[in-house]
Amino acid sequence: MTIRFQSVLFSVPLLLLAATASAKDLVVKAGETYTVSASQSELALDKLTIGDNAVIEFASDVSYWDVSATHADIGRNVVINGAGRIGEAGEIGSGSEDRADDCRKGQRGSDGEAGQNGSDGVDIQLRLDIDSLGSLEIISNGGDGGTGGQGGTGQMGGKATSCKPTAGGPGGNGGQGGNGGDAGNIVVTMKSLDSEHSDLFFANLINTRAEAGQAGEGGQPGLGGEGSEGKYVKRKTLAGDKKYVSGGKPGAVGLAGDAGVAGQTGRVFIGSDGRVGAAAVVARDENKDELNYSNESDQDEEIEALKQQLELLQQRLEAIEEK
Repeated sequence: MTIRFQSVLFSVPLLLLAATASAKDLVVKAGETYTVSASQSELALDKLTIGDNAVIEFASDVSYWDVSATHADIGRNVVINGAGRIGEAGEIGSGSEDRADDCRKGQRGSDGEAGQNGSDGVDIQLRLDIDSLGSLEIISNGGDGGTGGQGGTGQMGGKATSCKPTAGGPGGNGGQGGNGGDAGNIVVTMKSLDSEHSDLFFANLINTRAEAGQAGEGGQPGLGGEGSEGKYVKRKTLAGDKKYVSGGKPGAVGLAGDAGVAGQTGRVFIGSDGRVGAAAVVARDENKDELNYSNESDQDEEIEALKQQLELLQQRLEAIEEK
């Protein structure tokens, strides 16, 4: 997944924050649901205060949230929810409620519409000097793709008044399932301002979810329409002067829609003091509850990716200083 952060994931000279929206404080009261607007995508705060059980959500046009705060007080059961939105299901294909004209076969039902794609999770980057922290959950899952619409039912065959039995119309095909959205990347770099609690203590109070959006299921096939009814016709037989003629064949069932494609899992890092390669830089394993320190050789690839981002931003800084 392509990382979309627009500033370095670790310590950055203050000069680079000049383009960031500046505000002294951001206060989210206990139990409040606060929606971040696009104009708040980048915030340099003196103080960030979030009360117990507060929820931070994002407007639909926000793709990333980059926040730095020189003081942060975060309560218990706080949720930052940047999950992508679930794609809407496709419309069901149409089918004629009226039967076909006499002696005409039924028409085909229309195909179901494709499900909408799930949206991507919000990239969330927090650089916090923490005074206190109760518990924090950061969610940036990709949205699931919408289910494809069911195919429309085929039309019933017309009455066989003076003709051979008429067949029902075939059912429409199910719509394509929507693609799952990519999860956002989550990065938290912190420094404890509490002499009694270390950076790692606060890191263990932060839970994260950056799961890929699931592929939407393909739509169900439309049913075939019924054929014309059976009937008796005048014809001499050994049993009498009438013979029963079977009705028309039902229309074929449509095809099921194909499933969409799942999104990509996000990358999660929790860092201490903003130093690349520091012992407290942590990567969360999606399948484990414990923290895994990323200064081991088998995680060099992810650390290298972050170093490359640091180098790019250092080049930006040099370019700014030259002007």
